[in-house]
This record gives sequence, structure tokens and C-alpha cells, in this order.
Amino acid sequence: MRFEQLNLLVDQVLHRLPSLSHRVVLLVGWRHAKPNGEFRASSQQIADAAGISKRQAVRTIDDLVAIGALEVTGQERGSIPRTYKITGRPRGDTMSPRADC
Repeated sequence: MRFEQLNLLVDQVLHRLPSLSHRVVLLVGWRHAKPNGEFRASSQQIADAAGISKRQAVRTIDDLVAIGALEVTGQERGSIPRTYKITGRPRGDTMSPRADC
């Protein structure tokens, strides 16, 4: 099942994302995800794995939520980070996520 999820991301989602950092952050999320597509990782963990700054990771995650590639399924609680779900369905023109915000 994980291989099928990866194929879906590569074949139908990644090429629709606005930048390489968006693609890498989504793949890092997938790496942490449970079979249902949900994952919990701090922005620092994502930044470290993606090789980007924490600030860029936060902006990129926010962009992915704004375009619908990620969905927030659980809010941050103290030191416990948000829970996200990979939707596999970014909407519309994802090449410029900040224009919609």
C-alpha cells in the first residue's frame, strides 16, 4: 500500500506543486505518515529532514494546507505538533499558493 501511495504522489501530485521545497516537504510528511495518510511531525523535524530552515518549513506547510495538499486534522497542543493528513488532491492553480492567501 505504501508503494501505491508513493506512486500516486509522484504521478499525480508532486508535479502540480509550486516548488521543490513543497515537493520535498510533502515527501517528508509521507515518510512520517500512517497508512491513512496522517502524520505528526514538528516543523523543525520537517525542516531538518528537508534541508530547509524552520521558517521556510512553516511557510511551505501553510502553503500545502492552503492549496489542499495537506489537511490539518489535529491542532497543536503544547509541545505536541499539529496532525496533518495528505489528501493527494491539491486544488486549482497550485503554482502560486500565496496569491490565494
